[in-house]
Amino acid sequence: MDGALTYKIFEASIELVDLAGCPAQFDPDVVFCRMTLASDLAHVFAFIFDGDQPLHAVNSYELDDGFLPF
Repeated sequence: MDGALTYKIFEASIELVDLAGCPAQFDPDVVFCRMTLASDLAHVFAFIFDGDQPLHAVNSYELDDGFLPF
């Protein structure tokens, strides 16, 4: 194992919310997204569909009126 955070490990370890879609900067044919809430922020984790489904990126959003801009 190369130390990558895979979706299998993430799902078993962290309370999460499935999202119907990802933020616009991600290709929906390449990644899927999950969300967590911590420190008054929403954290969106993008995982690659292929292979062991490694973590690709994390974006954080403030919980305000414009929340979930996707």
